[in-house]
Amino acid sequence: MKKISKFIFYSIIISLIFYLVYMKFINPKKINSLLGYSILNVISGSMSPEINEGDIIIIKKYKNYEVGDIITFSSNDEIITHRIYSIIDDYYFTKGDANNTIDLEPIEFNQIYGKVIFHFNSFIQNLQHSSSKYTDLQTFHVYGEIENSTE
Repeated sequence: MKKISKFIFYSIIISLIFYLVYMKFINPKKINSLLGYSILNVISGSMSPEINEGDIIIIKKYKNYEVGDIITFSSNDEIITHRIYSIIDDYYFTKGDANNTIDLEPIEFNQIYGKVIFHFNSFIQNLQHSSSKYTDLQTFHVYGEIENSTE
């Protein structure tokens, strides 16, 4: 019975990941989500060393966000992932961990796609660093951090 439960659990997780990746290629200009979760690829080093260029992040929409949360939001037709530096009234001020100054424009709640709840190195990135043409998948290392989050 335990094996069946594990199989079902992992099947659901893998299906969810494939669905989100598939949705990303259907409409790449929009962040697609399933059950409130979205998967994105980081294309900048502004959150380094916490989140690096090429990392994969999973975000989830919440009702509230706090100082210190890493959020993904839209600003000037760009999708950005930065940490909340301060909150004044209903405005969120953000800053990339690798940046020297806070972002110029404050963010409103309706611009936020969600909070980063998990991140890990891309398998593609690991493939690029592999020296062998044929590499056993067991040699890939997934580095991640799960944050305990509450709504």
